[in-house]
Parts: sequence; structure tokens; C-alpha cells
Amino acid sequence: MEREARAKGTAALVTIGEFARSSRLSAKVLRRYDEPGLLRPALVDPVNGYRYYDGTQVGTARLVAWLRRITHDHSLVQSMIDDGSLTEEEAASHPQRALLLEALVGGPGQDGPARADVQLQEARPGDRYLLCSDGLSAVVDGAEPAGALGAADGPDTAVRELVALAHAAGGPDNVACVVADVVAL
Repeated sequence: MEREARAKGTAALVTIGEFARSSRLSAKVLRRYDEPGLLRPALVDPVNGYRYYDGTQVGTARLVAWLRRITHDHSLVQSMIDDGSLTEEEAASHPQRALLLEALVGGPGQDGPARADVQLQEARPGDRYLLCSDGLSAVVDGAEPAGALGAADGPDTAVRELVALAHAAGGPDNVACVVADVVAL
């Protein structure tokens, strides 16, 4: 199969194992991302089903992975999902889905300085980060933002596309998005 791919001029294709190592994802996660269309392989062997990825997909793979990993919602319904008492489907229509358990506040009457959740991320050139409000995340399916972020030629274009997706989905709330690209210094 690999010989056949190289003969067709697609020498940049790598095995799922190589791609998993490059993108810092497991082969199992890559297969899960393929199912909803978040990250499709460049070629699937029709005989054995083995997946091959284009090396240029690594940035998209990292983006999808970071989007799914770096944030945590501090709402009542997310805490219920986390402890297993509520499903994602039930959370979407829960009457208290906007009730926050933690928030950053400041000013008179606050005991001590506001503290944010902070975690370090290994960022590499080509990674793209999205910070958004639930005006986007609550109304636009997870595959669509990842696709828009991966296809956009820059952060400004990505933000415009994400806001348009939220409006097209009938978002009832304000939409706030910040997109940042990691660049080499």
C-alpha cells in the first residue's frame, strides 16, 4: 500500500502510527476524530482499512486536540456531566445550564484577588487556539468550529467564520471569539 501511495505521487503520506506520534494523539483518538469528520485520513486502504495521513494535517490534528483539552466549563451542568449524573444531551436543555459555579470577579467586597485556572500548554508553531463564549460553543456542533479553524488562512478570517456559524445556527446569545496562532520567533 505504501509503495502504491508513493507511486501515485503522495510520498508525504504517513502511517497512522507515525501520524499519531507527530500529532501527539493516539491511533484510537484519530479513529474517533475520523467518525464525525473532524480529522479524516488522506487515504484509507480499501483492502485492509489502514489509515494514512498527509503530514500537512499535523497542525489540524493538534488544533482539534487542544480545542478538546484545554478548557473546562465551570457551570452546574458541566459538574453534573463530570460526576455522571447528567448526559451531554440532557445538559443541552437543562434549565440551569448557564448557572456558574466559579467566576472571576473583582472590586469592592471581594475577599482577596481573583484567581483564574491556569495550566501550561506546550505550544508549537502552527498551533491555533480558540477562546470563545457559549454563544458559539452552545449552538455550533463541535466539528464545525474545528473545520472553520483549520480552513481559515488566519485568525481574523477564523473569527469571522465562527461568528457567522453561530449566527447561522440561530445563536440566542452574544458571541465572543478570540483566535490566536502560534508563530515561530
